[in-house]
Amino acid sequence: MTMLARFSRRRTSWELKDAREIARREFWDKHGNGWDLKPSVYEVASPCETVRACAEHSTLLDPERRVKCLDATTRRVTAPCPGATGFSFADAVHREILLQGESDLIDLVQTLMNGTRQHEIHQDAYHGHVRAALAANDPEWGGHVAGAKCQKWVKKLQPAANAP
Repeated sequence: MTMLARFSRRRTSWELKDAREIARREFWDKHGNGWDLKPSVYEVASPCETVRACAEHSTLLDPERRVKCLDATTRRVTAPCPGATGFSFADAVHREILLQGESDLIDLVQTLMNGTRQHEIHQDAYHGHVRAALAANDPEWGGHVAGAKCQKWVKKLQPAANAP
């Protein structure tokens, strides 16, 4: 069974009780242009794929020690949308939920507020994925580490023999 995994911008947003405030923190367009009515998700088939998508997604930022993962699986329409992580897996499973407007967004947030739809991916899990990929000389991870956009947290996970 597949799941639509949404990685939260801020883990603490989901501790709030007001759906509109959560929506403002999590789904306001990062350019300040209004609601993000095409929120990004990753269509994954297993917990291992969720951790992999989290690790590859997290290369674009400096993640928290625990990443909030939300099960955004609903009957809403989704559309494939090429990701921008630079990793073939995460880019291939990247989707957008096509929301119909603000009320649909608030309804989605209310669904996601249900604690059974939330779990955390601990740093040990996504770091473990990265360490294993680097130790196996995975070409995508090797290329990422050599690139200018590589976050410091990823570089620190390199095996000692491969460290710059």
